[in-house]
Amino acid sequence: MMGIGKGIPRPEETKEKISAALLGIKRPETLKPNAQKIEVLDLETKKSTIFPSISEAERALSIGKVISRYFRNNQQNPYKNKYIFKTK
Repeated sequence: MMGIGKGIPRPEETKEKISAALLGIKRPETLKPNAQKIEVLDLETKKSTIFPSISEAERALSIGKVISRYFRNNQQNPYKNKYIFKTK
């Protein structure tokens, strides 16, 4: 049996939707209208991910309300020397 997506060419939009689903990210139409998009840069992997809301990023990273406090306290240093958060 082949693994998910192996050998099947997919459009970039489809890849993003699959990635979001695997991370547990909700569809944009289910978000609150004032949701703030957030970019998370993982310094270890050098991978940047854009989440549709702060709460979605916190849920995907399993870090509680860390990002909300990060912005509220105007922090600039990477969280646990691993993540950098930016609003979009």
